[in-house]
Amino acid sequence: MSRGYRGVSQLAKLTPKKSHIKRGECRSRNRVFESTKTLLTMKLRWIIIGIAILVALLLFFPKRPTPLPDELVGVWTTSQPKYADRYLDLTKATIIFGTGKESIDTNFISNVEKTPQDKTILYTIYFHRVGGPEDKVSFYYDAGKGAIIRFKNQKHIEWKKANSTSDLK
Repeated sequence: MSRGYRGVSQLAKLTPKKSHIKRGECRSRNRVFESTKTLLTMKLRWIIIGIAILVALLLFFPKRPTPLPDELVGVWTTSQPKYADRYLDLTKATIIFGTGKESIDTNFISNVEKTPQDKTILYTIYFHRVGGPEDKVSFYYDAGKGAIIRFKNQKHIEWKKANSTSDLK
């Protein structure tokens, strides 16, 4: 019988003993877990807020205006008799419409859009007078024919770059 008794004591050694964790320690570990979880939640919240602010800035921040290309800068005239005293003067910052004998209409360029077409480029220039509403003018630029522009609403009239201001009539 002593053998059987020894066997029971050996079985007792194999059974897992109770944990040495005190009753309050388990709750303490849960608190650590909960506080870590709270910190991660707060960090995630700030990351989401930061991303939302960046997206808002990108969507609502105004784009930088596109400058007028160098090939368009200059004075443009046409040989059409109806427009003999008219010209278009383009600078990097202004668009000036010469509208007759010493009459000009000066506007400030706010943006330029460039849209490639088949053999030409469609330019849309957005402009405004001081304190006035924004307006636009669109024309096709053809570099292949010696720098010609044609207004979108008057495709049959060619405007060529004047060599100097003395070319103006």
